[in-house]
Amino acid sequence: MGKTLKNDAMKGYLLILLSGILWGTGGYWVIQLNAFGVGPAMTSLSAHLLSLIPIGLTILFKKGISGFKISKRGLIFAIILGIFGKGILKISYDAATIEVGQSTACVLLYTAPIFVTAISVCFLKAKVRWNTYIALALNLLGVILIVTGGNFREFNLSSWGIILGLIAAFTYALNIILGRAAGENADPLVASFYMMLTSTTFLFFVAKPWQMANPEVLLNGKFIFWAVINSVLTAAVPNMIYLQGLSYDIEVPKAGIISSVEVIVATFMGVFLLGENMNFVSVLGLLIMLSSIVLLNSKVEEVEIENFELKHEDVERVEVEVSKVDHTEVAKLDVDHTELEQAE
Repeated sequence: MGKTLKNDAMKGYLLILLSGILWGTGGYWVIQLNAFGVGPAMTSLSAHLLSLIPIGLTILFKKGISGFKISKRGLIFAIILGIFGKGILKISYDAATIEVGQSTACVLLYTAPIFVTAISVCFLKAKVRWNTYIALALNLLGVILIVTGGNFREFNLSSWGIILGLIAAFTYALNIILGRAAGENADPLVASFYMMLTSTTFLFFVAKPWQMANPEVLLNGKFIFWAVINSVLTAAVPNMIYLQGLSYDIEVPKAGIISSVEVIVATFMGVFLLGENMNFVSVLGLLIMLSSIVLLNSKVEEVEIENFELKHEDVERVEVEVSKVDHTEVAKLDVDHTELEQAE
C-alpha cells in the first residue's frame, strides 16, 4: 500500500515537472508568432481560444454534457479569474516577453510571491513567518541581478517591458489569492474551461481581430502552426496535467518548488535559442532566486509559548468529546451501582 502511494506521488511530481517545463517554453512561441507582425493581444487570444478545444473535449469524454455544470459562485470566480488571472496576465506576460526577452519576462513573473505577501498582509491581515521575509528579499535581489546583469550604469532594458512583467506578476498573485477564495468545491478542469472561455471573450475585444492591418496572416499556415503549438504546449496540456498532478497524494510546497523549473527552461531557451545575454552575475541572480522559491515553500518549525498552554480550541475539543459520552451508559452504571448496594 505504501509503495503504491509512493508511486502515485512520483507520478504527480513528474506531471508537475512536465507542466513547468512546458510553461517555460511559452516565451519562445510568442516570439515566433510576433515575427508575423501580430501583437501580444493576438498571441494571447490565439493561445486561449485554441486551448478551449482540448479542455472542452476532455470534459465531454469524461463526464458528458453534464460535466460542464458549475455553481453560480464558481462561475462568478471563473469570470473574475478569467479576466485578471488569465486574460490580463497572459497579454502582459506576452508583451513583456516581446519587450525584454523570454528569460527576463519569466523572472519578473516570479516576483509574484512579493505581491501575494503584500496583499495578504495589508488586506487579509495574514501573519508572515520570518523565512518568508528572507525569501522575498532574496527573490528581489535575484531579480535585480538577473535584470541588470550587475551593470547598473549601462542598464538598457525597456522600462515599459519591466512594468509589463510586474503587472503580469501582480495579476498572477491575484490569481493565487482569488483562486483560494473561490474554494475547492468546483471541478478544477471545469473551472479552467470557464476561465479560458471568459479570457478568450475578453481578449477578443482587446485584440479586435476585425481591425487587423494584415488579417490574411491568420490564414497563414506557418502562423497557424505556431499558434497551435503555443496553445497546446503552454495553455491546454500544462494546465490539465498540473491539475492531474495535484490530484495525487503530494506535498503542495514541493509542487511549487518543482514547477519553478519554468524559470530555468525559459532562461536556457532565451540564451541558446534567442541569443539573449546572460553573464555570471545573471546566473548568480538566477540561483539566488531559485533558492528563494525553495525557502518560501519550506516548512519552518516554530516554538511558541502558547504551545505549552492549554489553548481555547483544545478546551472546546475536550468539551465536545465529553458531550459525546453516551448518557444511557452513565445511567446504566448508576443502576448497576444501586443493585450492588441492595445485594450487600
